[in-house]
Amino acid sequence: MMPESLTLQDYEALCWLAAREVVYFSTYNRDIGTYDDGWYAYINVNDTFCYARADGEYVAPSQATQVRALYEKYGSAGIIAWVAQKRREEPLPHLRDAAFKAALAEVRNEQEETTQSKT
Repeated sequence: MMPESLTLQDYEALCWLAAREVVYFSTYNRDIGTYDDGWYAYINVNDTFCYARADGEYVAPSQATQVRALYEKYGSAGIIAWVAQKRREEPLPHLRDAAFKAALAEVRNEQEETTQSKT
């Protein structure tokens, strides 16, 4: 599936994340709950929100630039913060370090700015 209205930068960021094994690709379409002929990027968050759970969070190509920036600045803590905010869920306690807290504050601030600009 090739979403419309995306830039080359969106796709470049997605490929950059894949090359660093931050995202993986699947044909599982979460909107219909089954596999199809499309492609979808997911962030691997196994054992991040609970133990012994294989887990992934969908990331749209249009979100890849933001996710990349967080990864470049905070490492895996930035990715965990992005997913935590998206899910409104806390990661396991040992993952809530200073880098995670700083990244989460940035993600929340960006989200608030986006919400305010829409009003």
